[in-house]
Amino acid sequence: MQVFLGVDGGGTQTRSLLVDELGTVLGRGLAGSTNIHQCDAATFRANLHSVVEQAFAGMDTDSIELAAACFGIAGLSTPKAHQQAEAVIAELKLRPKAVSILTDAHIALSGGLAGAPGMVLLAGTGSACFGIDADGSLRRTGGWGSIADDGGSGGWIGRQAIECAIRQADGRRSGELLKNAIFEQLKISSLDQVIQRLHAESIQWNEIAALCPTVLQLAQSGDADANQIVQRAIDELVALIRATAAKLDLTAIPLVLMGGLVDNDSFFTQRLSKQIRQTVPEIEIQPPHLPPVAGAVLEAFKLQQNHIPAAFTKRLQASR
Repeated sequence: MQVFLGVDGGGTQTRSLLVDELGTVLGRGLAGSTNIHQCDAATFRANLHSVVEQAFAGMDTDSIELAAACFGIAGLSTPKAHQQAEAVIAELKLRPKAVSILTDAHIALSGGLAGAPGMVLLAGTGSACFGIDADGSLRRTGGWGSIADDGGSGGWIGRQAIECAIRQADGRRSGELLKNAIFEQLKISSLDQVIQRLHAESIQWNEIAALCPTVLQLAQSGDADANQIVQRAIDELVALIRATAAKLDLTAIPLVLMGGLVDNDSFFTQRLSKQIRQTVPEIEIQPPHLPPVAGAVLEAFKLQQNHIPAAFTKRLQASR
């Protein structure tokens, strides 16, 4: 039996999906981050191997052939990062006959739009917006990394919250509700511990992004400082959308929201959607056809077949 493997390696979680040649789901896996720039080599290897092993758990590997696999990896933006991912994938016990190593944005596009023209906003640990034009060409805005970009993302919200908390703590800003919540989550009991916690201990981007739910909860309960951060995040994401829409030769533009920050009907997603509709009227927000991990499966299938049968895609949709 031929099987196809898709892996969605994100900044917070990594997912795997294993299907047969008809699109029937055979196995799944879930592990931590595999953003190649945000976790060390040992963590990257352990999490990637874990999701693959989980997908094949309980199966007789002697009776199956891994026809193709696609790995969509966050942070895959340099030749060195690509080589690192290749080396880890080459260590897998069950090696695929054909392998594709793509960015997490690529598989999100494949799943979210199912190949049709439109846009995908990615807003999770990081952020970016991608568009597919009428001629199939790709347009990109944002996604240039956590140091200088990722505006409006969960990591960006966490970073803004830390900055606000420090200013509240040293007297440059009034209020203390946000400071108390952020310092408690970071296990900081005084200003003297800030440099140790943030710099000497080299806090990771996904740890900063983990502060985002706290900020959203405070904003929803009415905290002015948290609400200000949330509004700025929404402005950042809308700016990504507007810039990408301007690059497309489309009149009505389907938009899919994907990523941990926007993949449910949350307080944040509702506010973001309202502002998108008010400021970018040509946008038509729609649910994704498939999640990114299923987009990776489609890309794996395309390595062996020129055409993806509609029944294959429908089975993937039914298995969500």
